[in-house]
Amino acid sequence: MFGAAVGRLCPARAITATSRSPRAASPDARDVHVLLDTHHEVVTPEGVALHLPVAGPVPRALAWLVDFAVRMAIVIAASIVLGLLGGAGAGVMGVLVFAMFWFYPVLFEVMFDGRTPGKRALGLKVVAADGAPLGWRASFTRNLLRTVDMLPFGYAAGLVACLVDPAARRLGDMVARTLVVHMPADLDGAAAPIVGAHPPRLALRPDEQ
Repeated sequence: MFGAAVGRLCPARAITATSRSPRAASPDARDVHVLLDTHHEVVTPEGVALHLPVAGPVPRALAWLVDFAVRMAIVIAASIVLGLLGGAGAGVMGVLVFAMFWFYPVLFEVMFDGRTPGKRALGLKVVAADGAPLGWRASFTRNLLRTVDMLPFGYAAGLVACLVDPAARRLGDMVARTLVVHMPADLDGAAAPIVGAHPPRLALRPDEQ
């Protein structure tokens, strides 16, 4: 099951996979160039190290602007149509605005492989901290906490968090245990890197095999 999830997430040119022993994996063993290139390393239970290319605040902000434009276009179009319904249309409009703010990102992130229209346009996607596809709870948590990241104004708290966190996570990502990574749309469906099986560096006892 994990292999299938990694296959969806890890096109050959976007994510580097290497094999290592689970016992030998440690934060101190990370390559220096991985830190400089703002990659986040995840070691799978099989001992495969995935270097996820983390997205910084600039592409994330641009993706947010695209999503904002999409939401505004939907709201404006709906307001024109619902305006013909009079008072009843005003009530429906209120529900639509609420849904656009809270559920637009959640629905897209969960149902479209971690991508809103803005993230897709910028070649980004949201994944779980272990590189697995995003779930409903994690997506709702990270988007609910946008209200905290917006404090005191203009996403200031979220920006500071992205700048100081090695994985460029805002506060909502930290709580939800999610990452925003680069994943260009033209690499969808590309073959995942094939890593052959390697014997463990330490001999296993019969009860460990």
